[in-house]
Amino acid sequence: MTIFFIFYLLIVGGATYGSISAELTYQKFDLNGDGNFSNNEITAEQIIAEKNLISDTGRNFSFITGLIFSGILAFFVFVIGKTTEYLKRRKTTHNNL
Repeated sequence: MTIFFIFYLLIVGGATYGSISAELTYQKFDLNGDGNFSNNEITAEQIIAEKNLISDTGRNFSFITGLIFSGILAFFVFVIGKTTEYLKRRKTTHNNL
């Protein structure tokens, strides 16, 4: 369960960090701070920053993909852990006979 939460937080946290970073980069181009971009504020760099900010489907769905990938990873870690535990217990029981 710990593995699940760690990876889920890493995935969602990384997406949140990316979203905040894109927003801050975009806001750097708003020279007068009014929230609107006038003709002198629109540059090629501003257009790229805007595209990076609004093209964020992956960041928006990170909570779903995080659930899927973290669940799959946690499942495999659980199965490997239980198998290892079973094999160690079996070996110990076999050696005691």
